[in-house]
Amino acid sequence: MDRRKFIAASSLAAAAPMLAIEAGAKTGKDVSSNLFRKVNFTSDGLEFNTSEYAAVLQQATNRDLEPDYYSNNGVIAQLEQKFASLLGKQAAMFVPTGTLANHLAVRKLAGNDRRVLVQEESHFYNDSGDCAQTLSDLNLVPLGTGSSTMKLEEIKSWVERSSHGRVPMKVGVISIESPVRRKDHALVDFA
Repeated sequence: MDRRKFIAASSLAAAAPMLAIEAGAKTGKDVSSNLFRKVNFTSDGLEFNTSEYAAVLQQATNRDLEPDYYSNNGVIAQLEQKFASLLGKQAAMFVPTGTLANHLAVRKLAGNDRRVLVQEESHFYNDSGDCAQTLSDLNLVPLGTGSSTMKLEEIKSWVERSSHGRVPMKVGVISIESPVRRKDHALVDFA
């Protein structure tokens, strides 16, 4: 980001609380009251308009928040502790996107067995920008061409091929996403 864009972005962020107040004054409404009342089943994110986002920033500045340091302590630690408690776990980890969460889970589950069987139509295979290969040295093998479901025969064939090839490679993970967005949110065949 060049210096001018940085200054402009910083100015906008600093002005956001004032924009929320101004938006509320112009409409005669409390713009924060309806922020979390809509449900969107078609896309990710909250899809705030400018006034709604400014109102959320204003609410955050009105709270006494303990800052975090690279996600240690502060509000991030509180969020992680709350979710760990709700889920009955020792710990939880906050990550900013579902794509990153999927990547970290598959990477952890794969361990040293770097071959990963995935649905060809999966979000992880198609929409992660080769992060699994680039960042974690995972070898994604797409199965179930054009379908939401991988066939058991395909899976068995690849597990056999991987473990008994000239250079044996174990399959570390079989990733199954359901529903599959690219197939109009079709569910994986339970059988």
